[in-house]
Amino acid sequence: MNGEQMEKIKNIIELSGSFALLLNLHPEEHELLAAEALKAALEEKGKSVYLFPKTSEEFKKRWVDIIPIEKKNTPFYINFIRIPKDKCGIKEITYENDEDFFAFKIISERSGLNKENVIFESLPQTATVDVAFIIGPSLEGASKDMEKRVSLPAKDKIISLNPDGKAIEGIIQDIIQDMGEDILSRQNISTLLFASLLFEKTRQYEQSSEETAKREEGLISSGANEEVAEKGIIEMLSLDNLPIS
Repeated sequence: MNGEQMEKIKNIIELSGSFALLLNLHPEEHELLAAEALKAALEEKGKSVYLFPKTSEEFKKRWVDIIPIEKKNTPFYINFIRIPKDKCGIKEITYENDEDFFAFKIISERSGLNKENVIFESLPQTATVDVAFIIGPSLEGASKDMEKRVSLPAKDKIISLNPDGKAIEGIIQDIIQDMGEDILSRQNISTLLFASLLFEKTRQYEQSSEETAKREEGLISSGANEEVAEKGIIEMLSLDNLPIS
Protein backbone atom coordinates (compact mmCIF):
# COMPACT_ATOMS: atom_id res chain seq x y z
CA MET A 1 0.00 0.00 0.00
CA ASN A 2 1.16 3.52 -0.73
CA GLY A 3 1.38 6.37 1.76
CA GLU A 4 -1.97 7.85 0.78
CA GLN A 5 -3.78 4.53 1.30
CA MET A 6 -2.10 4.00 4.67
CA GLU A 7 -3.06 7.49 5.81
CA LYS A 8 -6.67 6.81 4.79
CA ILE A 9 -6.75 3.60 6.84
CA LYS A 10 -5.16 5.37 9.81
CA ASN A 11 -7.87 8.05 9.75
CA ILE A 12 -10.66 5.48 9.32
CA ILE A 13 -9.43 3.57 12.38
CA GLU A 14 -9.30 6.74 14.47
CA LEU A 15 -12.83 7.79 13.50
CA SER A 16 -14.57 4.39 13.62
CA GLY A 17 -15.75 2.33 16.56
CA SER A 18 -16.48 -1.13 15.18
CA PHE A 19 -14.80 -3.39 12.63
CA ALA A 20 -15.31 -6.69 10.84
CA LEU A 21 -12.22 -8.61 9.72
CA LEU A 22 -13.23 -10.83 6.81
CA LEU A 23 -11.36 -13.90 5.56
CA ASN A 24 -12.41 -16.67 3.20
CA LEU A 25 -13.92 -19.89 4.50
CA HIS A 26 -10.56 -21.71 4.69
CA PRO A 27 -7.90 -19.07 5.42
CA GLU A 28 -4.19 -19.84 5.57
CA GLU A 29 -2.53 -20.03 8.99
CA HIS A 30 -0.46 -16.90 8.37
CA GLU A 31 -3.62 -14.95 7.40
CA LEU A 32 -5.35 -16.01 10.63
CA LEU A 33 -2.32 -15.03 12.71
CA ALA A 34 -2.13 -11.61 11.05
CA ALA A 35 -5.90 -11.13 11.46
CA GLU A 36 -5.67 -12.00 15.17
CA ALA A 37 -2.86 -9.44 15.55
CA LEU A 38 -4.99 -6.72 13.93
CA LYS A 39 -8.00 -7.73 16.04
CA ALA A 40 -5.96 -7.50 19.24
CA ALA A 41 -4.52 -4.13 18.21
CA LEU A 42 -7.92 -2.65 17.41
CA GLU A 43 -9.28 -3.91 20.74
CA GLU A 44 -6.35 -2.21 22.47
CA LYS A 45 -7.72 1.01 20.96
CA GLY A 46 -11.12 0.29 22.49
CA LYS A 47 -12.76 -0.83 19.23
CA SER A 48 -15.33 -3.61 18.83
CA VAL A 49 -14.02 -6.26 16.43
CA TYR A 50 -15.70 -9.24 14.75
CA LEU A 51 -13.59 -11.88 12.99
CA PHE A 52 -15.12 -14.06 10.24
CA PRO A 53 -14.96 -16.97 10.05
CA LYS A 54 -14.37 -17.63 13.74
CA THR A 55 -11.07 -19.37 14.44
CA SER A 56 -11.18 -23.10 15.17
CA GLU A 57 -10.60 -24.60 18.60
CA GLU A 58 -7.46 -26.30 17.23
CA PHE A 59 -6.06 -22.92 16.17
CA LYS A 60 -6.86 -21.36 19.56
CA LYS A 61 -5.20 -24.26 21.36
CA ARG A 62 -2.09 -24.03 19.17
CA TRP A 63 -1.68 -20.32 19.87
CA VAL A 64 -3.18 -20.17 23.37
CA ASP A 65 -0.13 -18.31 24.73
CA ILE A 66 -0.66 -15.27 22.50
CA ILE A 67 -4.33 -15.09 21.47
CA PRO A 68 -6.19 -12.82 23.91
CA ILE A 69 -9.34 -14.05 25.62
CA GLU A 70 -12.15 -13.39 23.19
CA LYS A 71 -14.33 -10.44 24.06
CA LYS A 72 -18.07 -10.96 23.80
CA ASN A 73 -19.09 -8.30 21.29
CA THR A 74 -22.68 -9.50 20.89
CA PRO A 75 -24.13 -9.44 24.42
CA PHE A 76 -27.78 -9.13 23.39
CA TYR A 77 -30.14 -11.71 21.95
CA ILE A 78 -33.37 -11.32 20.00
CA ASN A 79 -36.03 -13.63 21.40
CA PHE A 80 -39.03 -14.68 19.33
CA ILE A 81 -42.26 -16.26 20.51
CA ARG A 82 -44.00 -17.69 17.45
CA ILE A 83 -47.70 -18.59 17.64
CA PRO A 84 -49.34 -20.32 14.65
CA LYS A 85 -52.14 -18.10 13.35
CA ASP A 86 -54.51 -20.97 12.61
CA LYS A 87 -54.48 -22.48 16.11
CA CYS A 88 -56.55 -20.03 18.14
CA GLY A 89 -57.53 -16.98 16.05
CA ILE A 90 -55.58 -14.28 17.88
CA LYS A 91 -57.33 -10.91 18.05
CA GLU A 92 -55.10 -8.89 20.36
CA ILE A 93 -51.78 -9.22 22.26
CA THR A 94 -50.75 -6.96 25.16
CA TYR A 95 -48.30 -7.39 28.00
CA GLU A 96 -48.05 -6.57 31.70
CA ASN A 97 -44.84 -5.90 33.60
CA ASP A 98 -44.74 -6.71 37.31
CA GLU A 99 -41.81 -7.13 39.70
CA ASP A 100 -40.99 -10.67 38.60
CA PHE A 101 -42.43 -11.30 35.13
CA PHE A 102 -43.45 -9.94 31.77
CA ALA A 103 -46.93 -11.40 31.24
CA PHE A 104 -48.31 -11.60 27.70
CA LYS A 105 -52.10 -11.28 27.50
CA ILE A 106 -53.49 -12.92 24.38
CA ILE A 107 -57.14 -12.47 23.39
CA SER A 108 -58.27 -15.15 20.94
CA GLU A 109 -61.45 -16.32 19.23
CA ARG A 110 -61.07 -19.89 20.49
CA SER A 111 -58.99 -22.02 22.84
CA GLY A 112 -56.06 -24.09 21.65
CA LEU A 113 -53.04 -22.07 22.69
CA ASN A 114 -50.64 -24.27 24.69
CA LYS A 115 -46.91 -24.88 25.03
CA GLU A 116 -46.95 -27.61 22.37
CA ASN A 117 -47.87 -25.19 19.57
CA VAL A 118 -45.83 -22.17 20.70
CA ILE A 119 -42.29 -21.89 19.29
CA PHE A 120 -39.53 -20.12 21.22
CA GLU A 121 -36.45 -18.94 19.30
CA SER A 122 -33.39 -17.01 20.52
CA LEU A 123 -30.87 -15.53 18.08
CA PRO A 124 -27.76 -13.36 18.59
CA GLN A 125 -28.39 -9.75 17.67
CA THR A 126 -26.89 -8.90 14.28
CA ALA A 127 -23.89 -6.63 14.73
CA THR A 128 -23.56 -3.44 12.71
CA VAL A 129 -20.00 -2.36 11.95
CA ASP A 130 -18.52 0.91 10.72
CA VAL A 131 -15.72 -0.65 8.65
CA ALA A 132 -14.87 -4.05 7.15
CA PHE A 133 -11.31 -5.09 6.27
CA ILE A 134 -10.86 -7.95 3.80
CA ILE A 135 -7.80 -10.06 4.66
CA GLY A 136 -6.65 -12.41 1.92
CA PRO A 137 -7.36 -12.64 -1.78
CA SER A 138 -11.09 -13.44 -1.59
CA LEU A 139 -14.11 -14.08 0.63
CA GLU A 140 -15.05 -17.38 -1.00
CA GLY A 141 -17.57 -19.31 1.06
CA ALA A 142 -17.67 -16.89 3.99
CA SER A 143 -20.70 -14.79 3.08
CA LYS A 144 -23.41 -17.07 4.51
CA ASP A 145 -21.95 -17.00 8.03
CA MET A 146 -21.35 -13.26 7.85
CA GLU A 147 -24.89 -12.45 6.71
CA LYS A 148 -26.29 -14.12 9.85
CA ARG A 149 -24.07 -12.25 12.28
CA VAL A 150 -23.05 -8.88 10.90
CA SER A 151 -24.53 -6.07 8.85
CA LEU A 152 -21.76 -4.82 6.57
CA PRO A 153 -21.19 -1.10 5.93
CA ALA A 154 -21.40 0.76 2.63
CA LYS A 155 -19.01 -0.34 -0.12
CA ASP A 156 -16.62 2.56 0.44
CA LYS A 157 -16.07 1.28 4.00
CA ILE A 158 -15.25 -2.28 2.86
CA ILE A 159 -11.50 -2.20 2.29
CA SER A 160 -9.30 -4.95 0.86
CA LEU A 161 -5.92 -4.82 2.59
CA ASN A 162 -4.03 -6.86 0.02
CA PRO A 163 -5.98 -6.95 -3.27
CA ASP A 164 -2.78 -7.58 -5.24
CA GLY A 165 -1.91 -10.65 -3.16
CA LYS A 166 1.11 -9.11 -1.43
CA ALA A 167 2.08 -10.45 1.99
CA ILE A 168 -0.61 -9.44 4.46
CA GLU A 169 1.72 -9.63 7.47
CA GLY A 170 3.76 -6.58 6.48
CA ILE A 171 0.66 -4.52 5.62
CA ILE A 172 -0.94 -5.26 8.99
CA GLN A 173 2.34 -4.56 10.78
CA ASP A 174 2.44 -1.11 9.17
CA ILE A 175 -1.22 -0.46 10.06
CA ILE A 176 -0.61 -1.36 13.71
CA GLN A 177 2.57 0.74 13.78
CA ASP A 178 0.55 3.73 12.59
CA MET A 179 -1.89 3.28 15.50
CA GLY A 180 0.80 4.54 17.88
CA GLU A 181 0.54 4.11 21.65
CA ASP A 182 3.27 1.41 21.45
CA ILE A 183 0.60 -1.13 20.54
CA LEU A 184 3.12 -3.09 18.45
CA SER A 185 5.14 -3.57 21.66
CA ARG A 186 2.36 -5.67 23.22
CA GLN A 187 4.04 -9.07 23.24
CA ASN A 188 1.03 -11.04 22.03
CA ILE A 189 0.60 -8.71 19.03
CA SER A 190 4.27 -8.66 18.00
CA THR A 191 4.46 -12.45 18.45
CA LEU A 192 1.35 -13.07 16.33
CA LEU A 193 2.87 -11.01 13.51
CA PHE A 194 6.29 -12.66 13.91
CA ALA A 195 4.67 -16.11 13.78
CA SER A 196 2.73 -15.08 10.67
CA LEU A 197 5.91 -13.96 8.89
CA LEU A 198 7.82 -17.04 10.01
CA PHE A 199 5.04 -19.45 9.05
CA GLU A 200 4.70 -18.08 5.52
CA LYS A 201 8.44 -18.14 4.99
CA THR A 202 8.68 -21.72 6.29
CA ARG A 203 5.71 -22.90 4.23
CA GLN A 204 7.21 -21.44 1.06
CA TYR A 205 10.67 -22.88 1.83
CA GLU A 206 12.08 -19.37 1.49
CA GLN A 207 14.99 -17.52 3.01
CA SER A 208 14.18 -14.12 4.48
CA SER A 209 14.37 -11.30 1.95
CA GLU A 210 16.03 -8.11 3.12
CA GLU A 211 12.63 -6.53 3.80
CA THR A 212 11.31 -9.60 5.66
CA ALA A 213 14.50 -9.84 7.73
CA LYS A 214 14.09 -6.20 8.77
CA ARG A 215 10.49 -6.82 9.75
CA GLU A 216 11.47 -9.89 11.78
CA GLU A 217 14.20 -7.92 13.58
CA GLY A 218 11.77 -5.08 14.26
CA LEU A 219 9.18 -7.44 15.76
CA ILE A 220 11.78 -9.13 17.95
CA SER A 221 12.90 -5.68 19.14
CA SER A 222 9.23 -4.93 19.91
CA GLY A 223 9.08 -7.97 22.18
CA ALA A 224 8.02 -10.89 19.94
CA ASN A 225 8.53 -14.24 21.65
CA GLU A 226 10.49 -16.34 19.14
CA GLU A 227 10.11 -19.54 21.18
CA VAL A 228 6.30 -19.32 21.27
CA ALA A 229 6.15 -18.58 17.53
CA GLU A 230 8.43 -21.47 16.60
CA LYS A 231 6.57 -23.88 18.89
CA GLY A 232 3.23 -23.07 17.24
CA ILE A 233 4.67 -23.47 13.75
CA ILE A 234 6.21 -26.86 14.57
CA GLU A 235 2.83 -28.02 15.87
CA MET A 236 1.18 -26.88 12.64
CA LEU A 237 3.67 -28.33 10.19
CA SER A 238 4.79 -31.93 10.26
CA LEU A 239 8.55 -32.42 10.55
CA ASP A 240 8.59 -34.02 7.10
CA ASN A 241 7.44 -30.74 5.57
CA LEU A 242 9.92 -28.48 7.33
CA PRO A 243 12.82 -27.24 5.19
CA ILE A 244 16.21 -28.77 5.89
CA SER A 245 18.70 -26.12 7.01
